[in-house]
Amino acid sequence: MAREVRRVRGCYLTAKARTPHPSPLATGEGTCLRIGSKACDRHALSKARRWLRAVAATCLALAACLPAAYAQPSPTTTAQPVDINDNTVGIVTGTVSGTYIQFASDLSSLLDSPGKLRILAVLGKGSMQNVEDIMKVRGIDLGIVQSDVLAYIKKRGLLPDAVNRLQYITKLYNEEFHLLARADIRKLEDLRGQKVNFGTQGSGIAITASIVFDLLKIKVEPVYDDPAIALEKLKQGEIAACIGVYGKPAKLYDGLKPEDKVRFLAVPPSLELSEIYFPSTLTARDYPNLIAADARVETIAVGAVMVVYGWEPGHWRYNKVARFVDLFFTNFEQLQKPPRHPKWQEVNLVAKVPAWTRFPAAEDWLRRAVATTASPGKSDGDRAAFERFLTETSGGKAAGGDEEARLKLLQAYDAWKKSQAK
Repeated sequence: MAREVRRVRGCYLTAKARTPHPSPLATGEGTCLRIGSKACDRHALSKARRWLRAVAATCLALAACLPAAYAQPSPTTTAQPVDINDNTVGIVTGTVSGTYIQFASDLSSLLDSPGKLRILAVLGKGSMQNVEDIMKVRGIDLGIVQSDVLAYIKKRGLLPDAVNRLQYITKLYNEEFHLLARADIRKLEDLRGQKVNFGTQGSGIAITASIVFDLLKIKVEPVYDDPAIALEKLKQGEIAACIGVYGKPAKLYDGLKPEDKVRFLAVPPSLELSEIYFPSTLTARDYPNLIAADARVETIAVGAVMVVYGWEPGHWRYNKVARFVDLFFTNFEQLQKPPRHPKWQEVNLVAKVPAWTRFPAAEDWLRRAVATTASPGKSDGDRAAFERFLTETSGGKAAGGDEEARLKLLQAYDAWKKSQAK
């Protein structure tokens, strides 16, 4: 019968006799194995092998019990690509309560598709910071910024690479330039040398205000207060005017009354302003307490624009943004329906943004969309309907016009076609 061998202070005891053995010279059952001897080495090696076999058996047993989520996917699964970054598009937006982040949320909820596309929305800190993030931060592919940020970058000599590398995918919606002044200020020239609030330092309002007054060549004294504080200073007569850049109507002006002795000042269109901004108006419908029922106040608007770093075509990051563009544009009509943000109703995919270059994949998609309605064969019916729409909406003038005019009418055509089917 085999006997247990126990080590005590450098010697071994057998199971039968618990008294220490002197260092034996012989080998055999019940004898002590001298440390360092060949017999001892064989004994240790045998014990190690048994231990390794036991560990291996335990690991195999545990692996068999693991849930499928922890196992490597089988060759037939297609849930995720080898590198998830190939299909993840990072988009930097705005504050948690702003419209930019809500737009990104709508895109994510509509377009996310396992193994094809994931949209990762990131909170932003203003147009300038968003541009820097797009240019420098790994994982940020897109961003939403004010359209005049490119002019501001050029003017200040900031981020020189951005001027050549930033491209836009589409203009989103307008944010109107609100120039609220004391009642005694009758025209823009009256603000020369006066205190005008530009919003907080580094904000989108400050960027727009700086550019506008430079283009108008009217030198004012900028003040950088929070818009709500500036409004109170304006009512007290401490400043001459305050600027806001918001989608109309803006809640900031809800509580104003005629007795506050303030008025919206007109910003007439000009060649200089038209290179960057869009024409717009403020009416009594927007601000019934400040604008007469039959009056209109001319102003300008800055566009919220979706922009991208201009990777070279064929680069893997260009390709994934191109896939995003295809899904975005193809499913655009779904974004204009509830429960999506109502500002999607203002988006026109084909609208051009002054001073910006469109991302090639977006430009190609729009051209293909027009070509589809003009192609022969199966689309002859659509082509005829499109031409009839052009005739009815423009007296036939746009039917033979340039491609840009046709692009601008494409989205309106879709709505018209649906009305014809009713």
